[in-house]
Amino acid sequence: MAARSAAELMELWDALAGLGTAAREAVLAERCLAASVEGDGTAVSLGLREAALLRSFAGAFGARLRCLDDCPACGSRVAAELSIPDLIAVQEAAPACSGRMDLDGWRISYRLPTGEDLKEAAEASDEETAEQILRSATIRQISHPDGEISASDLPDGVAEALAERIEREDPLAAAEVALSCPDCGETWRCGLDAAALFAARLDAWAKRTLWEVHHLAMRYGWREADILAMAPQRREAYLLMDVP
Repeated sequence: MAARSAAELMELWDALAGLGTAAREAVLAERCLAASVEGDGTAVSLGLREAALLRSFAGAFGARLRCLDDCPACGSRVAAELSIPDLIAVQEAAPACSGRMDLDGWRISYRLPTGEDLKEAAEASDEETAEQILRSATIRQISHPDGEISASDLPDGVAEALAERIEREDPLAAAEVALSCPDCGETWRCGLDAAALFAARLDAWAKRTLWEVHHLAMRYGWREADILAMAPQRREAYLLMDVP
């Protein structure tokens, strides 16, 4: 989890400016994968992509991740803190992708879904079509005593078993956070989206840091590069000196 400098984070923030949600998360994932995965990053599984994003988050902002969601019962804002090393450990402990499942006469050859698959599914007109796109992308071959069939014709029970297998082999791909509302006691689960959390934290950090750069540059005439090169605690110390 290599630490990122303030200048690197600011450059990343600039690269994300003006992008829509999907494009922003794609750029983030590409940058994080380039730093941690050899070869073609677009071919790695969704779980490994999430792990790369979490490693980069930890290198920039520390090993604790704060998730926020609205209670579905009363609307209260609820927070949960997660350990990034613990999340990555879950992915690393997952069994290797076997690439084949045999169940009740069905033999299915498959691969784990990737970011490119998810991007294609996100362009679907409805959820059912998106699921079919992902299923068709990940299933390579289906064999049955009655002959070969297409992924779209796979029985629901077999499709569910395959989805459970993929979830065990790539747990961070569809990780969820258990939440409990302190106001009304409601419990629920929300999806863990590392790219969205990284982008939100980066945006808040960049705006705060630019405020610090502005005030220190106005007060002392220093260059932005020199201010960004300072440790955060030193910038804060200079800012406090200017408080009456």
